[in-house]
Amino acid sequence: MFDSPNLILIFDAAASISAAVWLGTITFFSFGVAPVVFRTLEPASASTFLRAVFPVYYAFGLGASIVLLPALTCRGLALPEARGPLLGLQLVAVLAGIVIQLYCRESLTPAINQARDAGPQGEARFKHLHRRSVRLNVVVLIIALMATVLHGARPAPRTSGIEEFTPQERAAYDFEFLRELYKSRRQADENKRRNPDPEESREDAASSSGPPSRETRRQGITPER
Repeated sequence: MFDSPNLILIFDAAASISAAVWLGTITFFSFGVAPVVFRTLEPASASTFLRAVFPVYYAFGLGASIVLLPALTCRGLALPEARGPLLGLQLVAVLAGIVIQLYCRESLTPAINQARDAGPQGEARFKHLHRRSVRLNVVVLIIALMATVLHGARPAPRTSGIEEFTPQERAAYDFEFLRELYKSRRQADENKRRNPDPEESREDAASSSGPPSRETRRQGITPER
């Protein structure tokens, strides 16, 4: 049964795994793959290899961060004490990381490849875009590290989360609510019949008599009420 404690465990597990995958992907590629490639391969071969690896690298990062964002959000919804400015900061940072990775994958990396293919004419543009790519990847690395550390250092839940009705409990609650509402309305109608309001009685009598006829108004006679 997916009650609140079990949901919190699921959200915690999803957030922990996705944050670890995100941070691990960036760290492994930045400090493991890229330096080895540039040390062991010729520049042309290294460029060809990295062009093939970059889409996979960004796909892993995007997938992990896209899972992390709703996992943190749902954990905050299920656990009231997890909400607050710190959670908001995490969500904004992760969202910024997603946007940066999308920009790098869909716009910046193709522009870098075009500048590299342009030869000497595109050398200055290539260096400029490459520096931007490195800086943005450092920003994403910091965001992933922050998200991983903050989630790993989260305090233990003090409550079992939001209490939800089971379908049977919800049906019983709705039935009892409607029954009490019906009883209160019947009681109000009964009290109204037993103790009519004099003001309402006069208004009812006035409305039942209707407006004076044209002949009566012409003679200046007002019907008795």
